[in-house]
Amino acid sequence: MAAHKVQKRNGAIVDFDFSKIERAIFAAAKSVGGSDQTETRKLTEQVVAELEKTDVVPTVEEVQDLVEKILIRAGHPTTAKAYILYREKRAERRADRDVVVEVERTMDEYLQQLDWRVNANSNLAILALLRSLGAGVDIVSGGELYRALAAGFTGRDIVFSGV
Repeated sequence: MAAHKVQKRNGAIVDFDFSKIERAIFAAAKSVGGSDQTETRKLTEQVVAELEKTDVVPTVEEVQDLVEKILIRAGHPTTAKAYILYREKRAERRADRDVVVEVERTMDEYLQQLDWRVNANSNLAILALLRSLGAGVDIVSGGELYRALAAGFTGRDIVFSGV
């Protein structure tokens, strides 16, 4: 089988590894009671043959869509369904991972700020944590001054902005 390239989800162009397709097809077949590795190999070869018909570098999603089509066309709708469900679960995991990364990024940005509005962070535990990280606070009222002092901020850490 000729070497191909594939575009990953992050945009990187990498060598196409047909064994990943073969493993995915076999895993889907196995999940529905299949065990014929020879048939898996034939299906993988059909995918590769379709990919060889074009000079365009396919995306991972396009390769996976092609696998689904070939499974259905070859008379393996149950395996195709298992493959589709597997793809959906992986997409959900990627989305969940992306949410975690985004929350971490947001928190990092949040914690990088040097001054904090007390009214936006009135929880004393959060204020104390921010103080321990070296942050200062921005206040506009006597109540906010009270909370800042209660959280351990000193006069050097407090800016009265008044409105």
